[in-house]
Amino acid sequence: MRRSGRAETWKQNSRCILTRNRISLIIRCNQEISDIHSGQTRGDGAPYVIHPRRVSIIASALCDQEDLAESLLVALLHDVVEDCGVSPDAISARYGEAVSRAVTLLSAPMRPGESRADRKNRKETKARQVEAAGGTTLTVHFADILDNVVSWRNLTPEMSAWEKLPRWLWQVSNWYLPLAERHRPEIAAELENEIRFEDGRGIFAGSWTDA
Repeated sequence: MRRSGRAETWKQNSRCILTRNRISLIIRCNQEISDIHSGQTRGDGAPYVIHPRRVSIIASALCDQEDLAESLLVALLHDVVEDCGVSPDAISARYGEAVSRAVTLLSAPMRPGESRADRKNRKETKARQVEAAGGTTLTVHFADILDNVVSWRNLTPEMSAWEKLPRWLWQVSNWYLPLAERHRPEIAAELENEIRFEDGRGIFAGSWTDA
């Protein structure tokens, strides 16, 4: 699915079912994440805030229309607990308990002094909880995965994130692809296409301990 197609879907959906109050809330959230993610960058050097915004566009194309407002808010906020230290209570106060609950489930903050094995267990636990939750939480998780994997195309060998690609591809092959096959075959097809792209430039799935 092309990004322009996702954007058009968002426009069509938003005209159908977003109330004026919901639109105002989403606009406010979109503005706030610029401040929350200020100074953060992606592995390719791009401003980090473009990631949650892209995830929101993808999520809008994947979600049911009645879940559009919640999906957009969760997508925009999905990294603020894990990466920015925003509390679930703060999210709940501004955007509601359902949004806060979903963002919390999508978060797995690093613990001080954790080992690689601890980190693997933490992420596996998060994956199981997200799958069990389903609904908006799982939809945004798939949107997040897809944007991350597609954006790897922007990485080049001189970037530090390049060395992480074998581990990230291991995660795709062992965690995300089976999850998508169970719930969203169209996402699985997109992930397989990206795996083939990385194969084509000589990057293959490694192991959890790579980089």
